[in-house]
Amino acid sequence: AFSEESGHSIDEVRFKNPMNLRHLTRLDAEVVKKWIALEDLQPGEEVSAPKIGTREFETIFMMGEDARTCMGIHPSNKRTVKGLLGYLLQGNMRLLCAKPILAPGSEEGPGSKHKWGARAVARLLQRRDTGETGLFVDRPYFEGQSNPELIAEIEGQAKALAEHLGVRLYQASDKSPGAEVLKGLRAPGVANQYPFPAIELVEHSGLSPFAWRDGRYQVGLLFRSEGTQTASGDGSIAVGVLFGGWSDCLSTYEKELASSDPAAAAAATNMQ
Repeated sequence: AFSEESGHSIDEVRFKNPMNLRHLTRLDAEVVKKWIALEDLQPGEEVSAPKIGTREFETIFMMGEDARTCMGIHPSNKRTVKGLLGYLLQGNMRLLCAKPILAPGSEEGPGSKHKWGARAVARLLQRRDTGETGLFVDRPYFEGQSNPELIAEIEGQAKALAEHLGVRLYQASDKSPGAEVLKGLRAPGVANQYPFPAIELVEHSGLSPFAWRDGRYQVGLLFRSEGTQTASGDGSIAVGVLFGGWSDCLSTYEKELASSDPAAAAAATNMQ
């Protein structure tokens, strides 16, 4: 359906479909303009704006196959493949990629030029409480085992992309970023939906009826038709939930809070 012969391209769907535009038009217009103008990073190329990450169809389509994750195309992955559909059709998603599987100039098999050693989903979202446009980057996945060098490369790309766009970068961490960073994040107070202060990064609409929430908090497939709501009850989908503005894991946040503020941790536990 998306070919030169048909007169349509996947980018036309991503950036011109009315349902996708409902989300994109809620974001900062200058940021969206820079986002659309980004180019696809190819194996062997240096990461430099506007070439940061990719939205190439086949690379995204194969992201689960390459990393051997639940996004792989397999009958047992019916729910997660629906999430993959959302990644392919949404205009606010691109893939950060590190270490091509084959070196430039190597003899390539079918689709091999699209394979990378590590990848992470990056999405342009809106912070629910402030309306700020932000870049949310999921935890990375790897073609093999976790690799500190590839983690650093993905994190470097995420920072470069946020800097190019002129937005704040939001990423889940296993350790508090420190008082100064937390002050700048300005996490809202506790809402009824969450036991701790949480920053919600939301997607307002989209052509795909599905969206995927990754990470370590209520991971899974979200259905737009079911009216999945944020804490404000406005019907938007919170695809990123960061407790304290930095943790996507309740137990990790609880442990950090217990060590730094035992009274606050006890009060929050009593509220659950």
